[in-house]
Amino acid sequence: MPERLPATDDSSLLERVYATLRLALLRGRFLPGETLSLRSLAASLGTSPMPVRAAVQRLIAERALVQTAGRAIKVAPFTYDICKELVQIRMEVEGFAAERACMSKEPGLVERLAAHNQSMIEAAQNHDVEAALAANYSFHFGVYEAAGLPQLLGIISNLWLRAGPYLAAVQRQPRAAEILSTNSYNIQGRVIEAIQTRNRKAARFSLALDIRFAFVWFLKNYDFSEDRLGGLMTHRGDGVDGLSSRS
Repeated sequence: MPERLPATDDSSLLERVYATLRLALLRGRFLPGETLSLRSLAASLGTSPMPVRAAVQRLIAERALVQTAGRAIKVAPFTYDICKELVQIRMEVEGFAAERACMSKEPGLVERLAAHNQSMIEAAQNHDVEAALAANYSFHFGVYEAAGLPQLLGIISNLWLRAGPYLAAVQRQPRAAEILSTNSYNIQGRVIEAIQTRNRKAARFSLALDIRFAFVWFLKNYDFSEDRLGGLMTHRGDGVDGLSSRS
């Protein structure tokens, strides 16, 4: 009788692919309404289309992606109403997380947040959109993790699945790096100061202000027509950490 071969466990591969695509959305690596190619994503990830398809179906269920009548897979587009509602919810929920972060006794928290904020402004000044988005993500989730509430962190993470592409669109608008690098840097500096001094009211207000500032600027510079990719976008990167949306 031939020796029994060990069963192949695909669960870890499926989870890795899902986690990679989810993080790409969280960090704003894809734009609202962008069409995704399963074949290209699979090639970039070095895997077969099967785990990519499974991950995509999970993200569709989470409303981060949508499938059109023609079976095309797209990043969920933004309408004005969706964007406004999302921003209002984020201001409340993420502002609360910043308030709770003031109670954190985590060593080196303020220094890490300051480093992320500095990395963001340096990347923005160098017009390195991907690095700016990564630093912005690290800053925000550094605050949210410091809140010490796992359920809250999960809620915020799900909100960012929708907000990530919006943030990417903001950063890729003309003059975005010039405007956001200074204003976002200064506002996030106020969040850091509030956490350092344990000023819960100021932390909540400043974090909410950071979200609101980006939204107000966004309204003036973005075309919400769902059939246009990236609104007034004039530039986009060709790939994101090995991921590509091209066919």
